[in-house]
Amino acid sequence: MFSVKAIKLKEQGKKTETERTGKKRKAFPLAVVCIVVLSVVLLLALTLGKVPDRAVVEGFSYSLTAESNDEREKFWKQFGFEGSFISQRDIFIPEKGEEFEKYNKLQIEQGLDLRGFGGLEATEYVFELTRDDLKEPLFGVMTVYKNRVIALHFDEFEGGGVKGVFDIM
Repeated sequence: MFSVKAIKLKEQGKKTETERTGKKRKAFPLAVVCIVVLSVVLLLALTLGKVPDRAVVEGFSYSLTAESNDEREKFWKQFGFEGSFISQRDIFIPEKGEEFEKYNKLQIEQGLDLRGFGGLEATEYVFELTRDDLKEPLFGVMTVYKNRVIALHFDEFEGGGVKGVFDIM
């Protein structure tokens, strides 16, 4: 039942205390939901495409930093190679496909994973690599995104095909 005061407020076009608090009670959960959704979206935006500084596989840890040519040459030294820069090109990383899955399997074995980078552009750097225990040089290919190595492989001169870092070490 309405009190006389509530009836007069209604006639004046004003809202009663009960009507005001009822709307506040409905708005609060909506505001909380909006804040949670915005937080999740912001967190995803900050973490997508983020590349770690190091890769770890079977207790072996190596740096993925590749901001300058000097850092890219140092990258190969972690594996005992002397590297001479040959070329670079921009590439598009596919999102799926049989060849992608096969190549990514090699990357996962090396502590890397291309699944978060599908559909993005990256730069591929090719180096001629030498090491005292190798009879002939080989090509080292690194894919770099946001100044971090996200994929690598070796191409041998003599038809040896694509190899991973642990195939050569």
